[in-house]
Amino acid sequence: MPASSAEAAEAPGQAKASAAAASGPGELVCPVTGSVASIEQMADPVFSSKCMGDGLCITPAPSADTVVAPADATATVTMPASNHAVGLTLDNGMELLIHVGIDTVAMGGDRFTCSVKQGDRVRAGQKLLTFSQEKICAAGHPTDVAFVVSAPGSAKAIAFTTGVEAQAGETSVVSYQA
Repeated sequence: MPASSAEAAEAPGQAKASAAAASGPGELVCPVTGSVASIEQMADPVFSSKCMGDGLCITPAPSADTVVAPADATATVTMPASNHAVGLTLDNGMELLIHVGIDTVAMGGDRFTCSVKQGDRVRAGQKLLTFSQEKICAAGHPTDVAFVVSAPGSAKAIAFTTGVEAQAGETSVVSYQA
């Protein structure tokens, strides 16, 4: 059974990534294929200290190069100069940050491509950005991806599933009550 910070189970097969009815459960799917651990495992203290919010550290699988939307949301933050991160806001007000690598802003967008712009409505599983792990490593940076709930909105009982190998856009890694 995967470890988790609360009672959270991985749903097999297709995840229900869209926000559920106002009082029902909701879940977020993994934004990148890889190994999921607690945010405390992130080598960057800005993330591991949870000052940006609680969340997950995802070590991308060797062939992973795409970040997808973990739920239906609005892209509220993009980084046009570096394309290394994206912020999303769900309809329930939950704010998410997906940040690829550590100190990758210093790469100036080299081999990062953002597929959305601020204000775009995105669907669960939709491609948000692509990156080159090879280029990140060559620049001397770790490739871990921070997946952070920076504000809960109206969500309660947020639980993070860790200790699993997750598929981008398929594996549920966050559950909450709307």
